[in-house]
Amino acid sequence: MQGTTVEAVKAIVRADPSISPQERQAIVVAVQNCGKKVEVAPVASSRVQVLRRGEVAERLAKSVRTVDALARAGFLRKVTLPGRIRGAGFLLADVERLMIGGALT
Repeated sequence: MQGTTVEAVKAIVRADPSISPQERQAIVVAVQNCGKKVEVAPVASSRVQVLRRGEVAERLAKSVRTVDALARAGFLRKVTLPGRIRGAGFLLADVERLMIGGALT
């Protein structure tokens, strides 16, 4: 199989957010090996999860206004996506750190 075919499959699978990293790797390995079964080692997820204000408020059992106050006070950092001006949300890792009482670095 040509390398360009494998790269095209990788790009297609990467574009589908419903596929986990483990499934993605299994699909690519299957394409590379022409469908033969091969054991695939688990992959650590490098995906960063961003939560919206409402989701953060639900997790913290607080209001959206409290989430905004935490952001203004510096307890939560707003995440801004490339090419955007407004914040898109907050990192899941920061919210979890706040829930267990840790400080942001």
